[in-house]
Amino acid sequence: MKVLYVPIDNRPCTMVFPAHLAQIAGLSLIMPPRELLGEYRTPGDPARVLSWLSDMSRNIDAAVLSVDMLIYGGLIASRSDIVDEREVSKNVQALEAWLRKREIPSIYAFSVIMRSMPTYTSPEVEKASSQFIRILNRLYEVSEKTPHALPTHIEQAKKQMKGGISPSYFSIRQRNHRINQQAVKWRKEKLLDFLILGLDDVVTKGLNIYEKKILETILARDSLTSVHIYPGTDEIAMILLARLVCERYGQFPSFSVLYSSNEGRKAVPLYEDRSVEDLVKTYLSVLKGKINVSESDSDISLYVHLFSRGQREAGWQRVKKTGRAQISSFVGRIRKSLDAGRLAAVADIAYANGADIALAEMITDSLKIPNLTAYAAWNTAGNTLGTVIAQSTLRWIALTYHHRLEEPVLAEKAQHSFTFSRFLDDWIYQSDLRDKVRSLCAREKISVFHLDESRSRIEHLIDSMLTSRGEELFRKSFAGSYLLPPISSKGAHISIQEPLTCQVSLPWPRIFEVDVFCDFTLQQRSLKTRVPLY
Repeated sequence: MKVLYVPIDNRPCTMVFPAHLAQIAGLSLIMPPRELLGEYRTPGDPARVLSWLSDMSRNIDAAVLSVDMLIYGGLIASRSDIVDEREVSKNVQALEAWLRKREIPSIYAFSVIMRSMPTYTSPEVEKASSQFIRILNRLYEVSEKTPHALPTHIEQAKKQMKGGISPSYFSIRQRNHRINQQAVKWRKEKLLDFLILGLDDVVTKGLNIYEKKILETILARDSLTSVHIYPGTDEIAMILLARLVCERYGQFPSFSVLYSSNEGRKAVPLYEDRSVEDLVKTYLSVLKGKINVSESDSDISLYVHLFSRGQREAGWQRVKKTGRAQISSFVGRIRKSLDAGRLAAVADIAYANGADIALAEMITDSLKIPNLTAYAAWNTAGNTLGTVIAQSTLRWIALTYHHRLEEPVLAEKAQHSFTFSRFLDDWIYQSDLRDKVRSLCAREKISVFHLDESRSRIEHLIDSMLTSRGEELFRKSFAGSYLLPPISSKGAHISIQEPLTCQVSLPWPRIFEVDVFCDFTLQQRSLKTRVPLY
């Protein structure tokens, strides 16, 4: 199955993650050249991306498209006025003209409901965030009580803008809201087959919630059940790929959902607008998945790690570690599920922007990483849940229909490479090394938002530290593991072997994320021979 994919930008979570997940299920995922997608504050080139899309549309089975890339040049650009109104209108017209040609049988798209805060491109913007959030909360209250008075209050708010936050913020919001309504119209006219509107870094109050309610009213009025609005952005492409594959095979997964804290499932995580329990239901509804009470009757066991007190930033755990007895019991339940031969996936959302160190340590001390169907612990709860649900769904499809995979060994390697890189990135970098790098930058007066001439040196330092830790983890919890059937044939088994090749880079000139590439050997073992495969 050949799929054209236009990502929202060129970060690993939006380019590398979907590529890995596509390979797990045997998809051929075709993306535009990286240079067309821009980088950080430099927008991509919508006209050239659309031209690439037109040129590549022959003999393609499906497409997954970022509206924000095709209209503004990416996620960061969508939060700014770097692309003027005339250019936006031109891009909208060009995209609609291409959609009307209907050159691809199945077109899935996603567009973002802009988050409350602008991109943190400087310390000044970050410092101004608290006051600005208060302004936005007041505007939300106005929108709830007297929506007709909102324009007047917005004009007053513009005069209070400080700290590098532009007064054009409000006109940008209005523009983006208009484009989201246009995307809904495209679905109504059947120019799109499926649409997700993602709430980027959402909270329970704000103009994005006001905009969401307007969009929900339109969807209800027009009975558009194939348009979903949910919290998240960076994981949407992965969820859409999983939905696409499920539709292809006509099979939709059932999940048993097991929480490390029953109280915590009712809490609303940071950067979200609904409880953990409702987040899980939202993502599964996109996949047409269902929740089973019985683990034995489910295709996938989803283990969600969280605390009863709710979610905090990952840095908090360096101050005080709690819940180790609870975590030990939780890992025991995961081990029992694996021993029973079930597909067990772990979504660690105890903290935002990084893993629970105690959980990661216990998993890698007592389990072999390749036995897990999926694992993630990055950024928001929605990002993590979406990634884990998408990966575990695609893994389930791959195991169920392995005889239809053209390259089953490569699919297996993609599965385990992605899972290992999540531990390396989400745990070791995000929850440990990044704080060390941040401290180094503070001492040397280097901006973590824009490394400039220090980028190469900081990148080399991160690569060295993360590769060293990765090699230790690989030897401890990865190397020597035997892979599950079906790719292990009678009389021979396939195992993961050293050496580990690790390459780490900074995709953007900041320390917020890293691009981790991991490679290793798959070896076929029989009674007489050992033959390297890949």
